[in-house]
Amino acid sequence: MKVLHVIPFGIFAVNYVNAFNKYNANSHTFWMYGYSKEHELSRNIYFDEEKNVMRIEKSEYSSLEKVYSNHEIIIFLCFPEDLELLKLIFICYRSCPKPYILSPWGRDADRTSDIYRRDEHEWKAIEQMKLWMAQNSTIIASTQRLYDVLQNLYHVKSTRLFFANNLLAFSVDKLVDLKMAKHDRLNIMVGHRGTSTSKHLEVFDAVGGYKKEIGYIFCPLSYGEKSYTRKVCWVGRLKFGSKWKPILEWMDMDSYMHFLNENVDVAIFASQFEGASTIYALVYMGKTLYLNEQSETAEILDELEVSYYKISSEYKEIPLKTISEVEKERNRKIMKEFGSIERFNEQWTVLIRECYQKRIIDEKSEGNY
Repeated sequence: MKVLHVIPFGIFAVNYVNAFNKYNANSHTFWMYGYSKEHELSRNIYFDEEKNVMRIEKSEYSSLEKVYSNHEIIIFLCFPEDLELLKLIFICYRSCPKPYILSPWGRDADRTSDIYRRDEHEWKAIEQMKLWMAQNSTIIASTQRLYDVLQNLYHVKSTRLFFANNLLAFSVDKLVDLKMAKHDRLNIMVGHRGTSTSKHLEVFDAVGGYKKEIGYIFCPLSYGEKSYTRKVCWVGRLKFGSKWKPILEWMDMDSYMHFLNENVDVAIFASQFEGASTIYALVYMGKTLYLNEQSETAEILDELEVSYYKISSEYKEIPLKTISEVEKERNRKIMKEFGSIERFNEQWTVLIRECYQKRIIDEKSEGNY
């Protein structure tokens, strides 16, 4: 079966593409929009197999029509946020309807995406296209909360599968040899990007009473809002002095994973939508996590029965406790199964087959056979 993946170009797609190419029996093409050479080089983005990866700049969007016609199933890793591309997807479907599989991100559902900072006329037009797209796709929702929000927004009958595309940037295969690091004092990591939704300043206040227990405090700030990042750095130096260690340079995924394993003991994520793949990796490494109790990732970890600490919406203090060694080992075992290539492959294989079979049934009922 020929499957076309329409996905944004970025570092998160590397393990996703590699996993499909290596383990899934179907024929796959990855049409990756929003490509730029500068972004590719700066983030060191490369794939194990290149022959079925298409890097698409905005001026090349029209190539989708030809590629679309040669495939039987179309997978969208998120809602595209480009009006021109959405219109083209609509034209392709109208000319030749095919099964669409759509896996929205949390920011798609809760409307925290950057599109809502654009001109109102533009984002409302995008919302109309998203509504059409959702109603003509099989929707994957990773949590009950996301499922409920999507149903409320788009009034769709959704297929709910419990997996979160956890191979976007996290694969147990790459972490299996990592040993749990230990330090005399607790090294803390706050958030995973330089955006105000990460609530760095509020977390700094909440851990401020535990400076003696803290070895270093790390903040990944290599991308995000520049003015906000500067403020975080200024406050971090002021509050924590030599303990303050901002991460301002981009790391490739392997280097980042090894850095987290070697340096972090406790990670705090106060946002509702924050680095799920990084969180999964940290759980596997045996780190202690503090998560916003209303986040999607917290809901997933609850279903998996992972040990971690919750942050309420009204938190004033984070006591910096750590989970036990028994809990760390148990978490590691849970994540090894959750992040396995076999599970990833099995779920997608079933979903693709079911969507294709449904298409055959629909066409027969419409008299196209």
